[in-house]
Amino acid sequence: MEKVRRRLADFSAQLNGEGVLLPTFSAGVAEYSSDEIVHSFIERADAALYTIKHNGRDRVEVHRGAGFADIQGCV
Repeated sequence: MEKVRRRLADFSAQLNGEGVLLPTFSAGVAEYSSDEIVHSFIERADAALYTIKHNGRDRVEVHRGAGFADIQGCV
């Protein structure tokens, strides 16, 4: 995910002379545990997205069950 975010950060496009498109990418990621229900897994990924919303865009957050890890800058 971080590689995708970085590739998009390097992209720009001219918009018919009306400005430049500079996309950002954010992803909420959760590690799936074989003993958890799917609903819980999705809720944790969603919680990671809300963490991004509150802490700033253009990043990847990983929810590992007990907490979050910001992996912005990691490959």
